[in-house]
Amino acid sequence: VVTEAVKVTNVVTSVVTKPVEKATTPAYVAKEDGRYAMWLDISEDENFFFENEMITAKFKVKEGIPDGDYKIKISPDLSDVAGVAIYPEKTIDGTIRVNNGTIEAVDVSKETGMVFYGDNIACKQGDTFDFNINIKNNSGLVAFCIWFYFDSNAMEFIEAQPSGTFAEIARNTEIGGGKNKD
Repeated sequence: VVTEAVKVTNVVTSVVTKPVEKATTPAYVAKEDGRYAMWLDISEDENFFFENEMITAKFKVKEGIPDGDYKIKISPDLSDVAGVAIYPEKTIDGTIRVNNGTIEAVDVSKETGMVFYGDNIACKQGDTFDFNINIKNNSGLVAFCIWFYFDSNAMEFIEAQPSGTFAEIARNTEIGGGKNKD
């Protein structure tokens, strides 16, 4: 057996490339859905005054949705005992932060006019949470129709009901569904 040393002067390499596979998961698409809370009480022939949380809606975050922020938009229509439309100075939508860290509460401490605002909530896929619609500086109401809109591909609406001090006077608050067709 003879062993012979051979000098190599060229090194040849080859690169094997695979074709890029297309994504099999379609891009996430939001789907807006809406619910409303409607209330009317003229039995006292005077305005009602209540503050802070007034409607609590329960939602479940769906599994498999992308991490991130999802808005719950609030659209109030209000009236006083004279039948005059009341317009809040500000409406602040709520934010549901899914699997993306903490989120600060809505700060309305410096607001001087009527404000409607939603909660900011941090949660994870699969969580169930309560979302409050709140009022500050209520100038007096006898009727409202408050729409709240959410991404139904991200969250499942479970139920809603009057809450806080409003729950004590909310005898006939109706919760309904569908989209408000402006």
